[in-house]
Amino acid sequence: MSDRWCGCPRWSWILSCLLASCYQPPSLPLIPDVPVEARPFLPCRGEDEGIVVACIVDGDTLDLGACGAQDRVRLLGIDAPELSPEPECWAEEATAFLQSWLQGLEVTASYDRSCTDPFGRALAYLWIRGDALQEVLRAPGLESFVWSWYLDPQEPAILLNEALLGLGMVRDYPESLAGTLAFQDRLDAARQRAVRSERGLWGACPDAR
Repeated sequence: MSDRWCGCPRWSWILSCLLASCYQPPSLPLIPDVPVEARPFLPCRGEDEGIVVACIVDGDTLDLGACGAQDRVRLLGIDAPELSPEPECWAEEATAFLQSWLQGLEVTASYDRSCTDPFGRALAYLWIRGDALQEVLRAPGLESFVWSWYLDPQEPAILLNEALLGLGMVRDYPESLAGTLAFQDRLDAARQRAVRSERGLWGACPDAR
């Protein structure tokens, strides 16, 4: 029998096998799993653009498209003083502000995790953009709430929910009841500014806090 196997000396092949069986690869640090960052929220539906504010119900509720309960929208994250049975402090001022500056304007509605409340009203954020933005900038104080449309950082827009809080037209809706909203940080910051400067109901209503 030949002393060679596949062109190699038999002893060389045996030695290679023995060395391979004793080889231990160097210990390398494991790369930890990289978490995939989830979206901060998954809205219950897509945006509705170019819808007209038809009627103002009170400082946090309005009708889009047509007047009536079937088109009623409750603004997310805010709570206006009640108009009935007796107007609470600042209820009439908050309602009048929306009637003066929002009625008849085209707005964009966006949504959070839940689309409706227990009363069947749509729950939405309202954004003022485009031509409507130029219209409302005549309202005192609103210019300080021009940021960007959340789907396009290059497009200026006002988040109405945030502006109403920052102007002191409304209180915040308790996070403990509504849960943490997609724009919670912005709403909280607007409320804090209004409280510090005693704007609107924070300066006029003794029981606001």
